[in-house]
Amino acid sequence: MEKELMRLYEAVKKAADAAATSTDSQVEENRCLDAFKLLKKFPVNLEILRYTQVGKHLRVLTKHPRKKIQAFAKNLVDIWKGIVLKEISENKKQKVYQKISKAEKKQVSEMLKRASPRPTAPLEQKTMIKIGDVTRDKIREILQEALSRVSGEADEAIKDQVNACDPIRVSVSVESIVFQKWGSFNKGDRSIKIKYRSLMFNLKDPNNKDFRRRVLLGEFKLDQIVNMRTEDMASDERKKEIEEIRMRAWLKCKDGQELKGTTDQFVCGKCRKRECTYYQMQTRSADEPTTTYVTCVLCNHHWKFC
Repeated sequence: MEKELMRLYEAVKKAADAAATSTDSQVEENRCLDAFKLLKKFPVNLEILRYTQVGKHLRVLTKHPRKKIQAFAKNLVDIWKGIVLKEISENKKQKVYQKISKAEKKQVSEMLKRASPRPTAPLEQKTMIKIGDVTRDKIREILQEALSRVSGEADEAIKDQVNACDPIRVSVSVESIVFQKWGSFNKGDRSIKIKYRSLMFNLKDPNNKDFRRRVLLGEFKLDQIVNMRTEDMASDERKKEIEEIRMRAWLKCKDGQELKGTTDQFVCGKCRKRECTYYQMQTRSADEPTTTYVTCVLCNHHWKFC
């Protein structure tokens, strides 16, 4: 589906380029408009627009020298923008429905719990397994403390499943694999220390119980955990917010604003992370430097500089 959308866009772009340079520009303009009509009929949604970035490419044609091509491009951008905003709005409504459904499931779970005896939980490791390395033992304790919170945070529907998991054993497994893949915290370079701190921060974060629960329940393979980005560790709700921030940043690529992309060259002054989008605009005279506008995709902090 993505390939078909890009194929249609390439047909539009090719004809538009020809219309701008060809001596027989009227014929090429008509060919471009015909291709535009096919592109307009193609069904799109937020996911395919985000994946292909075709909307960003299409904005170039809103400045085409041929007025009809320019007008058609602007119209199609506005249509796609409406589709994206509608889908974002529906996603927010879905959150409300999910909360209602969650409450209903809790009531059913409580009824079933009263009707059946509680199963006996397996024996747990009572004390942390230490290896004599002060730093590694401390990391294991931090992980255990974080994972031990899950039992108090879990919904009744999964309480038994959570109680069947041993925070100590999971902590030992996680610490062992990250030590194997990343090496020692003390002997590692700055990037290794950042990885360790990011993992421990996200497991301890009061607002990230989704990640804690999934690690404890084994929903992530150990090899997955060591390769996770900060964004991958975010809670379900935060991931949706990040996606909406990215989409809003894409929608702002209008009226002379040009989105340059995602970079790790800027450090957010609020959350200290390096996942940002940015664009540049000429806000002063042509011989002056452009102004760079930066948005952190993790906390939505904005700043600018020249």
